[in-house]
Amino acid sequence: MQNPLVSERTESLPYCGVLIKPDTNRQGLYQPIVQEFTSRGFNILGRFDLTLDEDDVSFLYPKEIALPVARRKLISYLTSDISSLVLLEPRPSRSVEQEIKFLCQLKGNKERKTGIRFKYDRIGITDEEIATKTGRYYDYMMINNLHVFDTSQQLFEFMRLKDLQV
Repeated sequence: MQNPLVSERTESLPYCGVLIKPDTNRQGLYQPIVQEFTSRGFNILGRFDLTLDEDDVSFLYPKEIALPVARRKLISYLTSDISSLVLLEPRPSRSVEQEIKFLCQLKGNKERKTGIRFKYDRIGITDEEIATKTGRYYDYMMINNLHVFDTSQQLFEFMRLKDLQV
């Protein structure tokens, strides 16, 4: 049964979603990151501040959460404080798919240390800590300021899980 808070009409709308993670909110970086989106022409359609639970983490990171080393770190990290779900309207003449690719580029690349991922990195993890063989990938995830939803469908499924109304 479909959650009435997320209607079929809503699901047909072309939204993109970005989840700004707890450490980023604690550091006061919500506004500068949202400014990155608006300065590139995105309209902010809504913001939901929420606390993630273990089910949410499993939904967002199904592959990573299946690995015991990652499970504890991810759950602890992502459930530690408030995250912010930001709904974005694609720019004119751009498809949702094009915009999701663009948002992923804007987010940045771990290996090349580009984009928002590193522009606003203030949590003090050194390259040596990142390069340690135990948990290298998961240490990288700790400096990942935001999550871009892969599809509108994934975004709306998450919104249903959290009973969020558009």
